[in-house]
Amino acid sequence: AQRAHRQSRCNAGFYHGLLGDAWRRFRSGFSLMPFVRLAPGVTAEAAGAAATAALHASRVDSPIADRLDIEATALLGPLLRTRGPSAIAGDLRLPLLVGGVALIVLLVAAANVTNLLMLRVAARRRELAVRHALGAGRWGLGRLLVIESVLLAAFSGVAALAVAAAAGRMLRVTLLPRYNWAGGPVDVPVMAFTGVTVLLVGLAAALAPALYAARARGLDRLDGLRGARAGSPVRNGLIVVQAALSIVLLVGGGLFLRSFEAARRVDIGYAKENLLTVTLGDGMMFLLGGTPLDETAVGTMEARVRAIPDVVGVAQTNTTPRSSRMAIDVRVDGLDSLPRGEGPYVNFVTPGFFQVAGLAIRDGRGFVERDRAGAQRVAVVNTEFARRAWPGRRAIGGRLFVGGDDTDGATVVGVVETPLEYGLVGEAIPQYYLPMAQAASDAATSRGASSSRTLVVRTRDNPGRIVRPVLLALADLFPDLPRSSVQSMPAAFATLLRSWRMGTGLFGAAALLALLLAAVGLYAVIAFGVRQRELEFGIRRALGAQSWDLLRLVMARGVGLAAAGVAAGALAALWAGRFVAPLLFEGRSPRDAVAFTAAAAVLLAVALAASFLPARRAALADPRQALQAE
Repeated sequence: AQRAHRQSRCNAGFYHGLLGDAWRRFRSGFSLMPFVRLAPGVTAEAAGAAATAALHASRVDSPIADRLDIEATALLGPLLRTRGPSAIAGDLRLPLLVGGVALIVLLVAAANVTNLLMLRVAARRRELAVRHALGAGRWGLGRLLVIESVLLAAFSGVAALAVAAAAGRMLRVTLLPRYNWAGGPVDVPVMAFTGVTVLLVGLAAALAPALYAARARGLDRLDGLRGARAGSPVRNGLIVVQAALSIVLLVGGGLFLRSFEAARRVDIGYAKENLLTVTLGDGMMFLLGGTPLDETAVGTMEARVRAIPDVVGVAQTNTTPRSSRMAIDVRVDGLDSLPRGEGPYVNFVTPGFFQVAGLAIRDGRGFVERDRAGAQRVAVVNTEFARRAWPGRRAIGGRLFVGGDDTDGATVVGVVETPLEYGLVGEAIPQYYLPMAQAASDAATSRGASSSRTLVVRTRDNPGRIVRPVLLALADLFPDLPRSSVQSMPAAFATLLRSWRMGTGLFGAAALLALLLAAVGLYAVIAFGVRQRELEFGIRRALGAQSWDLLRLVMARGVGLAAAGVAAGALAALWAGRFVAPLLFEGRSPRDAVAFTAAAAVLLAVALAASFLPARRAALADPRQALQAE
């Protein structure tokens, strides 16, 4: 416990050096993470009880202690155990998802290679019969096929390592260019894992062909079997497996695509399409007690941005849209206290801010030029603040008292819509807005209004086109600020969609590859079957069957195999949906009927396309050649 106390003092000293005395006044907003090593003979329970008592004692002199509803309890234990009972950590979900998708594609590829090897064995029956007659033996033939499969897998593994090395370097350069990587994308563990995988896949793909070659009848006859359909149940089963796994990937891609579209359509309140933000001062400066901004430089910056041809409007606010977290004590006339919950947060804005930001005014008006220092103090609240403070009544005419010494209050003159500030979903947060000119002249709000500032810029079209001239102006007037101070709202919004976009791309690419493999496998099986049954089809034509009848007969087999795969894959996707459910957008179900229907339709369409060419060959069978051959 003494060690924990010393560690807490070290963290407190760090915050004191960074924030001065602000961390004492707002210490609930800063996290302290002490690491404890218990003294010999001290149990974790005893140390936890002592730390809990220290936490409770520290709340006595806290100016915000009366706002805290929960009595904190310190639980001491091993680091891994203190992470909680989560089954799968959030940071591991994406790697596990990527690994699962790669495994499914690998299974599809293994099934496809197995099927092709089965067809190759059937086509090599005469060769295998000769080898058997020369003394190779049945198990000798099986060993030959296993060696061929493993060699094929080995060459594939070498090619895969080369592709992984090139693709890994490209992804590092494009996605994480500034990260200092310790090694290359392909190292000894990766090569070892690839080697083991190659061996397992090679053995698995050769198992069915080798068993068939070892057990097949007729290998002692050099003439073979003209119409043999060796291994048909196995080949059909492998086609069904490929189709089922493809359905799983297609459903996954559909679910993420639906999530992406749902997230993209979320109304965040701000008209984000043509919006740009220029951050001139960090909101943390309010807590740090930093030097107020140079208002002359801020005004010059606004004038230079406003002069850019594509700019149609500029306004100022003390917080960046989508990150409003500045709180000042506020009370509502007629209420002892506001309902408990996050907020309310305050924003100091200039006239025209709501029009530039795209926040719709639901009642009353926004700020105008006459709302300056010395005029009647006014305020605008969002719909959530109005709902909590004046339930069932108009908020217009209500009064807000900002700061502990405010006796005059500000009159509410408008109500604006409630924007989503910190994500795409979540509880609506109450906010209120004050004119920046009036806030700068008030002691309770002057520091927040003068220590941080953001320009909100409305453009005529794509805001990315004015980033360069804005950066040039920023470099002249605020040379110490980074390039990240200028950000378009569409780009910021796109980062919120990144996970669903990545999921859609991952599943889409994997599903496309799986579909290609399944189509190749289905085509090979149907084409081989048609070649074996050429005489049968010719005789059918001679007996009066029409080309359409043979076309339908062959295509029905391919569609039937695909339909069986759809049924099996749908069941597998329903079972696997629980693993991707936490990664989907809010309200999206892993059992989305549209995703399942679209996946089934795509697979059946691919099956029709893969079966058409062999079916057309069967439909064109020549009855004269069949009769002459018989």
